[in-house]
Amino acid sequence: PRPAGSATADVIRYLRLNHMSDPYSSLEDGVDLNEMMSSPQPEYHGGDGAPYWTLIARLTVRGCLREAWTALTRHSACRRCLEAASASAAEGEGAELARRDPIAAEDYEA
Repeated sequence: PRPAGSATADVIRYLRLNHMSDPYSSLEDGVDLNEMMSSPQPEYHGGDGAPYWTLIARLTVRGCLREAWTALTRHSACRRCLEAASASAAEGEGAELARRDPIAAEDYEA
């Protein structure tokens, strides 16, 4: 039996989804979400990328992990790694092609 007043995972999920503000609603004024996410480098949108990282943090805290992951895959380093992996798989070179790009190499080794 659980101690009185304990919170279960279901209660936490309910509270996050029904009592936290919408993560998309209060981004900085003038931030166009569609423009930011379709830009080649959303992590630098608006100069310092604060709206991008704020969105990811809000999605994560709210428990919207699928949406947070989708936003992270728009990061330019992530896309370079995916493109390099796709190209290497098509050419049958395995991970070697991904290691040629310095940023992809850092991400591959991490």
